[in-house]
Amino acid sequence: MKCTAEAPVIMLGCQRSGTTLMARILGAHPNAGFGSELGVIRFALIWFRGQCRSKAAFRNLRMVEFLHAFRRVGGEQGPEPHRAIFANVEQVLSRYLRDGSLERWADSGDVDALIRSLCFDAHTLNLPRPLLWGDKYPEYIFALDEIEAVFPSARYIFLHRHPYDVMESLFRHRNTRRGFAGSLRFNMADCRDQWIGWNEIWNQAKEGIDPERRIEVPFEALVGVAERTLERVSEFLDVPLLESPELRRLISGIDSAQIGKWRSMPNARLVAGCPRTDRFEEMCLELDYRLDTEGGFVVSGEEQEPKHEPAPAKPPQPLPVPPPPSDELCEVAGEERGAPPTPLPPPPEALCSPSPSTNRSRASERSHPRTRLLVIGLDGMTPNLLFEELARLENFKTLIEGGVHGELASVSPPMSGCAWPSFFTGLEPNRHGFDENQRRFEDMSYADVRVPKLWDYLNRAGISTGFHNMPLAYQMSAMRGYIVPGRFAPLQRMTPEVRGTLQGYRAHPRIAPQSTPEFLREQWETDRQCVHYWEKLVREHPTDLATIVLYTSDNVGHWFWDDPSALHDSYGLLDSLVGRIMNSVEADNVIIMSDHGMRGKEEPGTEEFQRVLSDKGETVHHEMQGWHQKNGIFIASGSSFAPSENQRPMSLIDLTPVMLRLFGVVPPETAQFDGSAPDWLFRDAAVQMAVGD
Repeated sequence: MKCTAEAPVIMLGCQRSGTTLMARILGAHPNAGFGSELGVIRFALIWFRGQCRSKAAFRNLRMVEFLHAFRRVGGEQGPEPHRAIFANVEQVLSRYLRDGSLERWADSGDVDALIRSLCFDAHTLNLPRPLLWGDKYPEYIFALDEIEAVFPSARYIFLHRHPYDVMESLFRHRNTRRGFAGSLRFNMADCRDQWIGWNEIWNQAKEGIDPERRIEVPFEALVGVAERTLERVSEFLDVPLLESPELRRLISGIDSAQIGKWRSMPNARLVAGCPRTDRFEEMCLELDYRLDTEGGFVVSGEEQEPKHEPAPAKPPQPLPVPPPPSDELCEVAGEERGAPPTPLPPPPEALCSPSPSTNRSRASERSHPRTRLLVIGLDGMTPNLLFEELARLENFKTLIEGGVHGELASVSPPMSGCAWPSFFTGLEPNRHGFDENQRRFEDMSYADVRVPKLWDYLNRAGISTGFHNMPLAYQMSAMRGYIVPGRFAPLQRMTPEVRGTLQGYRAHPRIAPQSTPEFLREQWETDRQCVHYWEKLVREHPTDLATIVLYTSDNVGHWFWDDPSALHDSYGLLDSLVGRIMNSVEADNVIIMSDHGMRGKEEPGTEEFQRVLSDKGETVHHEMQGWHQKNGIFIASGSSFAPSENQRPMSLIDLTPVMLRLFGVVPPETAQFDGSAPDWLFRDAAVQMAVGD
């Protein structure tokens, strides 16, 4: 279908049903003028149709008044996409004034023609060959009559999602959102009725819309089998969406763990216990959603995600360069979507591990895999908590006494979303593309990091790399080694070889973060299991660089900062896990680092996360106790590092240049890292300096 002013794409659906995700996907296409709540269509309908009821009113309406009003609803002051659309509207209206278009519309009184032209031109202004345009705004469902009158060929995409996921998300979002929670309270029945009402309105309205101009997309199909679902959407829109590399990069990061997510949230009991009215049950049946309290779902027809058989275990072997992974996302090996979480196996070994000093002798007895560099990332580990407790932290103490240590300056802001990409690119956030100063975290994905990564440089030099539980990263193409995704990345993006080793593995605690003993135990057990599976991984797939990241220090810092015993025990656990990790491989060099540190929340009026505990309105105030600080930790020990008794400061952006130098890899001149590899860190450089002196 030709992209015309009469045929916008309108995105609809109950809030929290995936409309924002679908809008981001369509907007990723370089020839799509599509956004999320950009507001031009909505505001033009309200402004011109509401005020221009006669030719005289139309003629006397000044465009500067429209711009002033549009600016106040978020155009000029909102996020970057809204500022861009405001600038487009201003430019288009100026053109209309110059070429006489406004005068002609005023003479004819054709308000609808002005709305169509203004919306189309503003959305497609900078697109040489627009293929589609439109906007996502759930409340458009209340203006379908006006949209149909102004845009007679409009096409509609309606998203629906399992009611339990929508209810939990609505409940949490509305009762914790700043500015919302202080004045309004929503119980679970309100959220249930909103899901019913939104879908009922659509079911009634769609009867008056040509079936060729509407499509319904289950959220479960969108995140479960994204490519197949987008093929169906492409056919509906008559637009080759999947030909866009940008769009493909975006959908490669979709995490199907969002399906049935309500079960792992603190409000799961309220969701399952919410009364099921007749209207609710009828709507569930109409949309083919099961009603079992386990949160199962049914997606009709071919949109069901296929079951994947667990991959057979592989014998120990080095990882060759694997073939490119399939475009279709795979389930975590050994788990089916919609099933209860896999039970935890018993702890693999006792927590108390031998110190690294025994590592070399035991290595010869037990034939440990060898690695040239071992990197242990401890998200949020704090310098003063670690260095002041060294007397009892035997494994950290041994590494520090034989190497170099100090504080590691993070990036600005010191947020994990910015910091970890700086760790594996050597660049500041404003250069690697994942900058929380510029965009909201939830609007970014790993696909935004469009610069070479550490593993790109090393693989090109023939050096194999292994990253386990790595935040904000996953394998997008063939590589010499593997990446097992961690936080903020889809666990499904693993090669078949690695999936076979990690059957039953999970990257995250099974309950939401909170200041409770249950969550503390769950976080500890998650990191123990992470190390257990990493030990299997390095045995079966040894690499030259072996990296593992743990998250206990970050979560405990956020939720237990005011509990000295929780901090004490957590750092003791991490010390023992470091010993286990060191005892699992024979490493020439070791680096331990954290992306930032933690501190107490000092500012008054701490932001509270309010959770309604019952439909009767009983509320508790649940707050984070700690937040990020600029400095993390750095420890380096091994044959290549020059020991130093004094603390030596380093920067997070130095680590990629440091690791490349350890492997003797000279990056291309185009790399232009923001960090560097200081000479004082290296034993060979120290010898050279001594000779020179």
